[in-house]
Amino acid sequence: FPLTEIMSLPFMNVPSAEVGARVLWELYTKFPEIQKEYAGIKLLHVANTDPFFIVTTHKPIRNLADMKGVKLRVPGGRAADAIRALGAVPVAIRMPELYVSLEKGVIDGTPTPGEPLLGQLPVDKIKYVTMGLRLWTIPFWVGMNEGKWNRLSKEDQEAIMSVSGAAGSAWFSKTCFDDSRVAAKKLMQEKNMEVIRISPQEQKKWAAVAKPIHEKYLSDLEAKGLPARKVYDEAKRLLQKYGN
Repeated sequence: FPLTEIMSLPFMNVPSAEVGARVLWELYTKFPEIQKEYAGIKLLHVANTDPFFIVTTHKPIRNLADMKGVKLRVPGGRAADAIRALGAVPVAIRMPELYVSLEKGVIDGTPTPGEPLLGQLPVDKIKYVTMGLRLWTIPFWVGMNEGKWNRLSKEDQEAIMSVSGAAGSAWFSKTCFDDSRVAAKKLMQEKNMEVIRISPQEQKKWAAVAKPIHEKYLSDLEAKGLPARKVYDEAKRLLQKYGN
């Protein structure tokens, strides 16, 4: 899903899961090239995580210099490129192995949205949370087999889409991710984690590493004949429109 994944580029500055999902859905409806990525699927709705922040077990991350040499779990791709450019060491660990890896000190921490703190991370081991970076987000989608969809009655199709599409994308993302972020913040307080908030001035230093990563990704897609820059520019415009 190369064009869809433009929304997951580091430091796109997505403010919330709900906004990210609204932007994703509009991009899907506007660009036939994105629609082709879902060929054979009736796309019901998309979703987006809330912005990733960093949790660590022993070392606080207060500024860019503190990232040097810190081992952080990332899924790979542009996220790994960004972590490497920030001076840290990206470590590829599957999500089911993350809990034990943090617990045993195999890694120092991980970028994460809010929801994993509610059950997938060893919260008793996490001491520091670095917020305010909006590192990246991850898009999702929910769909069904197009052939099965076409066998449904028009009435059933309309009933499904009445709670899907743009409204369903926003609702799902807010409920699953934005609301979980609120619960995660309460958990941070309960567990006495130190929450470090990066200033806007410091954030600009971090975000500067994204420019070459964005440029390479867009250039690679353009070389394949995909309208990556048009999608990218529209994504930025919509993020601004929805309150970025």
